[in-house]
Amino acid sequence: MTYIYVHSEEGAETESIAGRYFIEKEVEVETEFGTALVAFGFAVVDTSCCGSGGCRFAQVAGIIVERNAGVAQDGRPYSVLERVRDESQQRRIREIIDASECHCQINFL
Repeated sequence: MTYIYVHSEEGAETESIAGRYFIEKEVEVETEFGTALVAFGFAVVDTSCCGSGGCRFAQVAGIIVERNAGVAQDGRPYSVLERVRDESQQRRIREIIDASECHCQINFL
């Protein structure tokens, strides 16, 4: 099933109750089953009652169906993606990311 993914503005900070995160960059990862869109960013936990910390993360948005399909109301571009639900495909994307980028965790939307 496809969905609309609104691209993050690189460097823009998003605040939450426990801290904040920002997207450093979005990259396309080529695989044998399609091109995955992956956002890399940093999360900082510094306003939590339970302690502080942080990490660099990779967020796999999905397989690109249509890149830059339009523009959202806030002016940011969006793409049409398909979520990666297949475990063997997730494993393959993890292998590619592990070999190419420093990160602490990989999440799939």
